[in-house]
Amino acid sequence: NKAQGGGGKKRGSRKVLTIEMAPSAFVQEEFELFCKYQASVHKDDDSDKEGYTRFLVETPLGYDKVPAGAEGSEKPPPPLVPCEVPELTTYGSFHQQYRVDGKLVAVGVVDIMQACLSSKYFIWDPDYAFLELGKVSSLAEIDFVAKASARHRDLRYYYQGFYIHTCPKVAYKADYKPAELLCPTSLEWVTFDDDLRARMAEAGGRMLSLRGQGDG
Repeated sequence: NKAQGGGGKKRGSRKVLTIEMAPSAFVQEEFELFCKYQASVHKDDDSDKEGYTRFLVETPLGYDKVPAGAEGSEKPPPPLVPCEVPELTTYGSFHQQYRVDGKLVAVGVVDIMQACLSSKYFIWDPDYAFLELGKVSSLAEIDFVAKASARHRDLRYYYQGFYIHTCPKVAYKADYKPAELLCPTSLEWVTFDDDLRARMAEAGGRMLSLRGQGDG
């Protein structure tokens, strides 16, 4: 349950990383972190409580209790992050708080449905940029799905949202494999492999169809 790092601490000092999950609600501590993140990363100094609430708190999803696990539960794969991920108990919209030694350093906003976890937004403390918490959150969310699917086999997909090949802020999603992209023409899921990535690079990301010439 420990991760390396720490602003002014001695090199090699060990820190405790924890992840806590709660139903979507306004939390002042999270809002203050959101304002700090928006101002530093997106150069947006106009954040207000009303806009934040509409963006990351309000949700059309209800909260439904997850049924008991299916028979023949499987053992989840080894974890990717050095801490426990939350248990799946309820479907709905949640905020996952990432803390280092108790200090809130990031918040992941997710929707958890019967078939997938959808990653909606992630904010992190600019003072902890060296920890690359966006990558940590992606691995933690993958761990969550893997752990949940071992008992609830319908929940087996991790949805990272829109992919824009020419936008560095979202192009990182191509680093996680195996993966699929939804073709905007056929509305079919297409394997996102090195060949497709190369074709997207050649086309500058401007492709009406993601299917290759040899695809049916």
